[in-house]
Amino acid sequence: MASLSRFVRSIRPHDFQAHLQIRRIAVPDGIDWKAPHNEIAARWLRSLDRLTDDERDRLTADAERISAMTDEAGQAALLALGDHGQELQAIEGAYARAHWLFVHAPDAFRRAEEIRYADENRNALRLWDGFVGPRHRPLRSDAGTDERFRAQLREILKSGRVVLEPLTRMRGEGDRKARPVEQIAIYNQGLPADDLRFDGETVVAFTHRPVIETVIVYEPESGTIEVIGSVKKLRERIARVFADIKLGVPIPGERLPRRHFELTPLLDPGHALATDPADRIARVGLTMLTLASWYDGLTHRFEIPFEEGASSLHAELAAAYGADNPLLSSLRPICARIDIRFQPLADQRRGKKISMVLSTPNRCNVRGKTEQERLLLEKYLRAWGLLRGR
Repeated sequence: MASLSRFVRSIRPHDFQAHLQIRRIAVPDGIDWKAPHNEIAARWLRSLDRLTDDERDRLTADAERISAMTDEAGQAALLALGDHGQELQAIEGAYARAHWLFVHAPDAFRRAEEIRYADENRNALRLWDGFVGPRHRPLRSDAGTDERFRAQLREILKSGRVVLEPLTRMRGEGDRKARPVEQIAIYNQGLPADDLRFDGETVVAFTHRPVIETVIVYEPESGTIEVIGSVKKLRERIARVFADIKLGVPIPGERLPRRHFELTPLLDPGHALATDPADRIARVGLTMLTLASWYDGLTHRFEIPFEEGASSLHAELAAAYGADNPLLSSLRPICARIDIRFQPLADQRRGKKISMVLSTPNRCNVRGKTEQERLLLEKYLRAWGLLRGR
């Protein structure tokens, strides 16, 4: 209900009115669309109990999907859509942009959701695998090829229904320029699942078949084939079939090396976290470091505030422990936080701050970051010698 309340209060009244008409949701009596925005929102929220259960459920589901695309990561995914980028940039406000696309181009809105899903899960070992593939191969997209591809996927996924949604988009990483990638979202029908629901005042059992999503991302420049899906043992088979049918070149299934973090350089007080002036970074600081014993697994966490003029974590530990400084011991670093403060924009008193939390071997807080922040993260992790692999 919180997302529905925020949605109603954030969306423009004429957009909300259009949404209700398109979704065929009845407007309760007493709503004056010419009244001030706050009054319309308050009156509408008080009248929610007049909606049918189906209308309220549909409106809540819509509000949750739209709200999920209003943060910076969601907005970056929306603006990555070439077909609607200019229209979206002309709309002020994250809710207004997300809602406009949801109402006027629902298929494009779903593609933006797919972009976010693929980019956010690139570093999730539970969902991601990358494979070495051929470079600069055009995707075969004729009807016969697509049907062969679907037939193979139906066999691999053990599903009678498979839907493909292809998309060409731009993606950047680190200090590399943005380059085109080919993305295919695969939706298949899962196995029957049992659940409970209300039938009037009675709880009854019912069976449904969930829709499962898998995403393939092919980068022609490097030849990498990425598969994001929930079943690890199927990802290699999907990559092989994709390369064989859609690219016309069989692959051996060689996996890309896993990325992992090397935090040992952070133990050195002389290891500089240098930045590029072009990135408008005011200051950078290592503000948290967790060390672990090789023998008993005990951990020690050290943390300092990220404040203007504050001393470094190395200086604080040296002053507190002297010759027994834990950074000079045999303890190994397993987690670190690096805070970055940007220079303020013309209309800001303080610049934006982002935190990068890294845990060995390969966990980091890229979820929820904007595309620009992810690019910055990759750039400096390599520049600071903290990233190995992929």
